[in-house]
Parts: sequence; structure tokens; C-alpha cells
Amino acid sequence: MIGNLKKELNQIYFFYHIKLYGSFSIAAMKMGVSRSSLMLNIRDLEEYYQVRLINRNTRRFSLTKEGEMLWEYARNIYLNLEKATESLNDFSRVNKGKITVHIPTVLDIPVMYNIFSEYMKIYPEVIIDTIFDDKRIDMIDEGVDLSFHIGDLPDSNYHARQLIYFDTYIVASKDYIEKNGVPQTPNDLINHQCVNFCHCKTGDKWKFKNPETHQYENYKLGNTIKVSSEKALLSFSEQGLGIGSALGFTCRDKIREGLLIPILTEWTYDVPLTLVFISKEFMPARLRNLIKLICDNISIASMYSRNS
Repeated sequence: MIGNLKKELNQIYFFYHIKLYGSFSIAAMKMGVSRSSLMLNIRDLEEYYQVRLINRNTRRFSLTKEGEMLWEYARNIYLNLEKATESLNDFSRVNKGKITVHIPTVLDIPVMYNIFSEYMKIYPEVIIDTIFDDKRIDMIDEGVDLSFHIGDLPDSNYHARQLIYFDTYIVASKDYIEKNGVPQTPNDLINHQCVNFCHCKTGDKWKFKNPETHQYENYKLGNTIKVSSEKALLSFSEQGLGIGSALGFTCRDKIREGLLIPILTEWTYDVPLTLVFISKEFMPARLRNLIKLICDNISIASMYSRNS
């Protein structure tokens, strides 16, 4: 069926150009085929439909009523195809359309809004849809063009561009430490209450970098309070409810003010922020320019700015 449709469309393509140029010979020359090949395809098309499409003699031709009907359909097909081609070429070169971006909730901060706002001011014909959540997504199934990812990347066929590294902290309040003591190694966390994310990829374990072996190791936590936001984690930790793990830019001020105290500092490590996209090939201008703007404007300094 597919093979027949392909052949039929090819024959309609020949028929369309014969009418367009008003001549078998001119159409054959324009299309780079022989006149006999062109006539053979038209005979096959008439045989397929069991109708005569063209009245022809050695000097001129005219379309039959059936041929006129097919011409109208063929003309609409190729006019729409030309419009589609022009639109696709515009989208590949011009900044217009929509971009959907998936972002972890911890990055629901002004520095991100400022980048997207600046982009849409530069390119007003582009709309950026932002999705702030922490669930794992299938970018293709969910129609996501760009995704920010914190930490190790899962194996995938997607492409990625590393942006910056975040420092990380294990933190507790002064009251908590006075009541429960300071864990000396991650093994001691099993005896402490911790505050952890519901979406933590390692479950009720935290990853640390062994300062002696420089290997990454997972350590089991004790009783755990589950939260879904960085603000809740820091608040519970500050109130002395448990030990928390946080990115540097989220807890720096609280550490400086003495509300939180960093612990196990020799075991923590920096984690990357990566920009993930489906493919580098045939990337539309709107997406390519947004990636460039993000890379040019996102930095550790921007995360720690007053606006963030």
C-alpha cells in the first residue's frame, strides 16, 4: 500500500507539472526526465484510476473533466507543501515559536526568570513555557525542548552542555548539634534524624566523596523527615528537627548568620548543573540562541546575587 501510494504521488507530481507548464516537452525538460517517461507515467496514472485525464495529440493537449478535478486537488497539495516548506525554513532560521523548559524547583529563583525575560524581550515572537518540578521526565514524550539537570546525568541519547558546579553542604542547627552531637563520618548518620527530599534519587541514602579514597559512596540515613522543597528542608534543619543536605547558594546566608552549621565538610563535593537537549542536529535558531544566552549569563556569581 505504501509503495503504491509513493508511486501514485510521483505520477501526480508529473501530472501537476505538465498542466503547470502546458507542455509535455517543457515539463520533461524542467523536471529533468524524458518526454517518453513523462507520458508513460501519465498512462499508468490513467490506468490506475481507470479514467482519461488528458486529451492529447501531436500539437496540444487539454484536461478532461476528471483531469481538471485531479488538477485542483494536486494544485492544493503542492501549494500547501510550498507553504509548509517556507514555514519550516522560517522556523529553522528565524526566532519564532515556542520553547518548553523543564527546571528543578530549587532553581525557581529570579536569576532564571531574568534570563528568560531578557530572551523574550530580544525575541518577542518566541514564547518560553517553564515547568518547575523535580520529577524525572521523558523529554520527547512530554514535548520538552530544554531541561536543567543537577547532579549526575542518567544514561540517555540526549545531548548535554555543562554550565556550572554547585558546592554542597551537610547542615544542622546549633541546637540540634548541642542535643545530638556531630556525626564524625557519614556512617554516623544512621544514628541521626535527617531531612531529605522526597525525590532524592538515592532514596534514604546520601552520596559522599571519601576524602581518603576519593571514591563516591552511598550512606544510609537514620529516621528521615521527607520534604519536597529546598525551603522546607532548610527551615526544618534550622528549627533543629534534623540534619539536611543543601546546595551552597540556598544555605550560604544561613551559614553566615550562624543559623546553620556545616558538618562533614571533608566528605562533600561539588555537583554539576547541566543543560540537556534532545539533539544538536537541525536545532532551530530560537533554541540555539536561548542556549547561548543561558550559557553566557548563568554563573555561580549570578546565583549568589541579591536578585536571586
